[in-house]
Amino acid sequence: MSDDVPQNDFSDYPSDFRWDFDVYLEKKKAERSQSRRRRSRKNGKDGGVDIINDDDGAIAALVETMKEAAKDDRAANMEARPALRKRMLLRQVKAMLIRADMAEAMIENGVLSAVSEWLAPLPDKSLPALEIRTTMLKILRSFGRLETSVLKQSGIGKAVMFLYKHPRETKENKEMAGKLIQEYSKSIFNLETEYK
Repeated sequence: MSDDVPQNDFSDYPSDFRWDFDVYLEKKKAERSQSRRRRSRKNGKDGGVDIINDDDGAIAALVETMKEAAKDDRAANMEARPALRKRMLLRQVKAMLIRADMAEAMIENGVLSAVSEWLAPLPDKSLPALEIRTTMLKILRSFGRLETSVLKQSGIGKAVMFLYKHPRETKENKEMAGKLIQEYSKSIFNLETEYK
């Protein structure tokens, strides 16, 4: 490189320097947290913040349970045993995931990464049970539009795209997956219109 081209040297910045973008992200996260607390206070009788803390604990436990079930099913599949743990938990997981009042808290607590593990193929490349795939796709539709950062962190877009492209996926599930991909694309590319 030539000497007249400016280099990105950040050594002149103080050690406690924060970029505008980082400050913006922190502010947005705090605003989301505040609005969630306000809604909880309005909806709850007393101690709305305690309700959120209880919900966060329940959501964290749900995420952990879902990830353990996915891990157990992968291990069972590798040992040529039936992978049934996710199926046994499906009703309980669905009951928690369909709660609209907790959708934002679930997204913030990483439930989408657990859902993407449930939708991922097993080690022998087989798809998870049809009931699991259909239920999870329906639940994902209820979450609405997701932020780009959430899509990237959770890996949910890749899991849905895998189902969409899989030759053995049902027509109905492919349609649901296609609509989800369209929604996710709108988030990623900031699109408001629908192209056909």
